[in-house]
Amino acid sequence: MTNNYEDNDFKDQEVLSEDEIKERQERKRAKGQYYNYNKNDYYNGSKNNNYSNGNSNATNKGMTSLVLGIISLFCIFLGQASFIGSILAIVGLIMGVDARNNGDRTYAKTGIILNTIGLAATLLVTIACIACLSCIGCSVFNYAGRF
Repeated sequence: MTNNYEDNDFKDQEVLSEDEIKERQERKRAKGQYYNYNKNDYYNGSKNNNYSNGNSNATNKGMTSLVLGIISLFCIFLGQASFIGSILAIVGLIMGVDARNNGDRTYAKTGIILNTIGLAATLLVTIACIACLSCIGCSVFNYAGRF
């Protein structure tokens, strides 16, 4: 092969045959470094994505952690039943940490943050509701004792 470029940067570049390229790709596939991305699959709407890295379980756990974090934040407004949000936040926190350890960084990190905020907020609301109910109970007993 001749080099048509006048720039000297290309003189030392290695020229590979098609067999050598295929051999290197197979080695990278064996190591998990090469993704077989075919543009036609994307444009034809094919569901066969060969370029995924195999961490779909971690991604699913990370997404579940994110959704549970959002739901636990909405459980703040349930009042006395806000302890449900605490339970969801604990489950989401466990799933988020597991997903982060298995390779998912984005959804898991966001899920961990939302679940931590949701856990703290729902526990605060639960404690406030218990304190409020105990104050109401004390005032009812004190009022009933006057008669």
